Amino acid sequence: MAKSMQTARMSTGGKAPRRLWVEENIAHRERHLALRKQRAEEKSQKAKEIAARYTTEARDERAGRRAGEAEKRGTEEAAKKNK
Repeated sequence: MAKSMQTARMSTGGKAPRRLWVEENIAHRERHLALRKQRAEEKSQKAKEIAARYTTEARDERAGRRAGEAEKRGTEEAAKKNK
């Protein structure tokens, strides 16, 4: 049996040289780090806002508002009965 014919190869060297992406990688990394920092700041700001809702001062303020509204409702109902 005869050997089968092999096709000609375009090149006999190794792999093609890799293109350098160093500059693009550095720029990408800087943008990525800036975005990460911005997200962290937004997250901490949101956490502070949520924590502020549950302070004792805020709780007392809400309780005072509720008491004022209840008093106002009571006076309105009394005024309706007197009519």
